[in-house]
Amino acid sequence: MQSHSSVSILTSIYKNTILANIGGKKTQCLLDTGASVSCISSAFLSKTSLANCKLKPSDISEISGVGGERHKILGILETSISISSAQFPYSFYVLPDLQHPVILGVNFMTKYKVEIDFNKKTVFIEDKLIHTSIVQSDSGLARVHHPAEIPANSQMNVLVRISRRKSGDQVLLEPASSLNNRNLAGAKCLVTVNNRKAVMSIINPTNEPVYLPINTVVATVCEVDCNELYSLADENEDADSQNTYCANINVAAMEQGNDIDFGLSSSDL
Repeated sequence: MQSHSSVSILTSIYKNTILANIGGKKTQCLLDTGASVSCISSAFLSKTSLANCKLKPSDISEISGVGGERHKILGILETSISISSAQFPYSFYVLPDLQHPVILGVNFMTKYKVEIDFNKKTVFIEDKLIHTSIVQSDSGLARVHHPAEIPANSQMNVLVRISRRKSGDQVLLEPASSLNNRNLAGAKCLVTVNNRKAVMSIINPTNEPVYLPINTVVATVCEVDCNELYSLADENEDADSQNTYCANINVAAMEQGNDIDFGLSSSDL
């Protein structure tokens, strides 16, 4: 991990959040220019590896919210917040009744020279060590376009409908937690939207078929910065050949379950 490095973050301005990791737990952190201090929810903290860390005494006893409500401060947590591959050491006030898991206030943004560009919907954290991009979720949803039944112990390419995106957009599909409730696993994948549709690979590792009704949410849609995408293929390889597999996917193939030969008998679940 590199120390507080230059990170260019794509984010949905209406949500005004960035994806970060604290204590091994990922969460959406609110960038709040109206908050003078940075805070973390005790409920969120209890779910991280920092749950048993001793808090330092706070220099203030409570914080007033936008509506005038008062929040008691349990203490100060000294930790690091990870954004992309960069680590940002910081001290957070721990509150028991915070609406957001983490709030990054003006003090954090001032220290790390955070710049928000509302026109480009980007956040820039200034430093000259590295420059990278990460994506921001909540830019849309992927829903099942046609009802699909995924056979037992099979993988299926499912046609999904993408919201808020136009044809030609490249987006990242982040499997929704609801798939776990159906005992399914989704593949995180980069796709190109075609007529508001795309393909997502979903695995059914169980011994029973699983039915996905139409409009079932299977993924969140994340924006990506195309300038930060790099091909792992040989530079001399024909670009058309790299895209052959994607170009030949059709709806009929998507609705055929492909058997996958693996077992979970020796897995540590």
